[in-house]
Amino acid sequence: MQEMAQWENGQWMWIFEWHRRLFQWASELVEQLRLSLGCVRLNLADDSWGWVPDNGGPFSVWSTYVSLVTDPYPAEPVGLYEVATQLHSDSREFRPPGSAAGIRF
Repeated sequence: MQEMAQWENGQWMWIFEWHRRLFQWASELVEQLRLSLGCVRLNLADDSWGWVPDNGGPFSVWSTYVSLVTDPYPAEPVGLYEVATQLHSDSREFRPPGSAAGIRF
């Protein structure tokens, strides 16, 4: 990966070099990739892991148990039709079946 990018003035700059000239459709894909990667913010800090249900703290059996027993989503599976119907509704809110609370998008 070091050959594909470098740090410049505190920013990670991608460097894409090709051995041959790209077709137009391939150039468009590379540009889409550049735009997608432009949203990613990297830094020089060391990577670390965090357990989201415990506010980024360490993983534990207890935090997993608490996460499972306080899960706001119902145990019944949500079908693709229900998800698609909710996502295309005017309210822009997804409400899992059997749930009083919705998720705003």
